Amino acid sequence: MDSQRIEEAAKLATFGRRKVTPRVCVADSKQHIRAFLAEALEGLRFITCECGRANDLVAVLDNHLPDLVVLGMSAGGVAAGEMLKVLAAKAFSGKVLLLGPGGSPVVEALCKMGEELGVAMLPPLATPFRIGGLRASVAAFLGGRDTAEPAGRCDRRRACWPELWLNAHSPPA
Repeated sequence: MDSQRIEEAAKLATFGRRKVTPRVCVADSKQHIRAFLAEALEGLRFITCECGRANDLVAVLDNHLPDLVVLGMSAGGVAAGEMLKVLAAKAFSGKVLLLGPGGSPVVEALCKMGEELGVAMLPPLATPFRIGGLRASVAAFLGGRDTAEPAGRCDRRRACWPELWLNAHSPPA
């Protein structure tokens, strides 16, 4: 009974709030893959969070209320299948983007499993992929916003950061 009240409170807490920036959970067992995907999605102006196991996904769904779950397959189809079961059990109302080898029978089986469980599945994104492919896969969440960075902006910002940091913490001359 207490868990039902908690779920209702979470829904009430979000009722009437307008989400301006979409939220995404990057779920994969390998930390470096999660970090790469999170950085790419942040570049597309998503608010990101990460989880590495199906057990962690429960807390993420309760606390972060993602609109999208990007589900990697680095641990194989069994772990991805477990995460799909968690999403179905939590009645996840967002969408799932599955990343995996193009034309793989495992990817196809996981997409079918997600649909059978009632999880809204986006077309899978074949790995390896380019940022343009990722952008196209998540375009529905971007609401027509221009996600292109001005040319050189990232490189200039990263190049200037150490200089700005050093100047801010240097003793006066």
